[in-house]
Amino acid sequence: MEDESKFLVVHIIPLRRAASDIFDSGSALIAVMGYGMEANAPSDQILRGLFDLSPAEAAIARGLSQGQSVQEIARTRAISITTARTHLAHVFSKTGTRHQAQLVALLKGISIDIDR
Repeated sequence: MEDESKFLVVHIIPLRRAASDIFDSGSALIAVMGYGMEANAPSDQILRGLFDLSPAEAAIARGLSQGQSVQEIARTRAISITTARTHLAHVFSKTGTRHQAQLVALLKGISIDIDR
């Protein structure tokens, strides 16, 4: 397996109006972050606070954001796939998403248009 610390995401954020004042006439802010499947997954506590998820729902959402399948999450948590899918349906409802890809994109902070 490749070392995930090799992957970086670079964000270039344009600064406008008063925001540029704090950076002494700068016109852009550059943020560099490491990227990995597990590293960029929000914690269960953050997911619970942001979306009012139960502990079980947060665990399902976090598992998906770490690249696990519903079957893998169910097996790891020693629950049935039906129970995992029920939790996932609640997560979709609470986050306003309809697909696993949308959910993961939301949790990772990226934008996708899956309904094209």
